[in-house]
Amino acid sequence: MKNLLSVTIDNSPKILNYIIEKDIKLGEKVVVESERGITVADVKKKVSLDDETLKNEHPKIIRIATNKDLIFLETKKELEHIAKQYCLEKIIYRNMKMKIVDVKYMLHSSKVIFYFTADGRVDFRALVKDLASRLKARIEMRQIGVRDQAQIIGGIGVCGRELCCHSFMGTFLPVSLDDAKQNGSGNSDKLIGVCGRFMCCLKFEENSEKCQNCDKAPRNNGVTNSPNTYNKNKNKKFKPKYNKNKSKNYKPNNKNNKEVN
Repeated sequence: MKNLLSVTIDNSPKILNYIIEKDIKLGEKVVVESERGITVADVKKKVSLDDETLKNEHPKIIRIATNKDLIFLETKKELEHIAKQYCLEKIIYRNMKMKIVDVKYMLHSSKVIFYFTADGRVDFRALVKDLASRLKARIEMRQIGVRDQAQIIGGIGVCGRELCCHSFMGTFLPVSLDDAKQNGSGNSDKLIGVCGRFMCCLKFEENSEKCQNCDKAPRNNGVTNSPNTYNKNKNKKFKPKYNKNKSKNYKPNNKNNKEVN
């Protein structure tokens, strides 16, 4: 058996597993190395898995976050906002056809990642030089798709709830045209999400009675709308309860009744 810690980075719904070497409590902040770089993560839960079920090797947690790391987290949002505004100014100045979606600072400004969208390939070498001279850090530009953009920004779907990809989906599920046809809707425009692609929930509706992913979706105030649940008392007719023994000996009290002429 191996004990793993499930952590999330920057409130992302994606869950990452790391090997435990020290006694770490739930809710504690730890320093980990992710695909982005070294950053701070939040411990969500502990997982115990068999060695045989672990196909991929999991990285180790570097350390528990120190006071210096926590102080950096407080200023991280402000630094990201300043970097994003400066990048937007340079994009307009150089007339570049790209859109900045998000900016992420790694621990202690070791690296800054800029996420952007564009219709095609963009030559951003001059932009990287401007950002590196201003921010005094290593700059990395990552082009993302429209689904990734919706996951980062978030929003409200046609159902009135928060987008699935932003609230609880860690990875995207492939949604094909066959999944959309199984929905039974004649108008395909109603099946398009805010990202311009087929809605992720179409994958959940496939065999909804046996869907294993339905339990992952958060419930509002603990209310579930499963098709297999119903109210047993819904069709029951109201029957007044009375005592048969008392009903036989019942005599109306006429003392308080008055005749009206």
